[in-house]
Amino acid sequence: MPESLPLVAEDSTPDGYIERQSYTPTRHMLDSASILAYNHVAATPRLWQTMSQTMARIAQAIAQGQYRYTIHGAQQRIERRIRRREIEEAVAAGEIIEDYPTHHYGPACFVFGKTAAGRPPHLLFALEPLLAIVTLYEPSPEEWEEDWKIRRRKQQ
Repeated sequence: MPESLPLVAEDSTPDGYIERQSYTPTRHMLDSASILAYNHVAATPRLWQTMSQTMARIAQAIAQGQYRYTIHGAQQRIERRIRRREIEEAVAAGEIIEDYPTHHYGPACFVFGKTAAGRPPHLLFALEPLLAIVTLYEPSPEEWEEDWKIRRRKQQ
């Protein structure tokens, strides 16, 4: 990835003002993520040492604005009217509820957390090379248990 390519995260306020976060990832940022994300002995992708360490890394990256959206993630955020502030709140209080070490975007995990207003978004994060929000949504009671952390078994 070229070092000079800026990444942008946008959010709009109720009055239509666009908040824009722009930053340029450095080779150091990418190398740090790669070092943490790979098991060099087996040379296979894996999650960080523990789920709590992974969650701490996600929370830190979100708080520092060091993340991006996939095209799908950006579209879903806009369609579902989930604001950047709500993402930050949910991640700050969040926990990993599902882990996907072999996801097609690379190692990934589902995070659940509640916003200050009580919204319970689910966020799918790809963990490398730069944290990416792949999708986000409010879970459906038909698909998730009351605590929003466990998928319901499909009735057959």
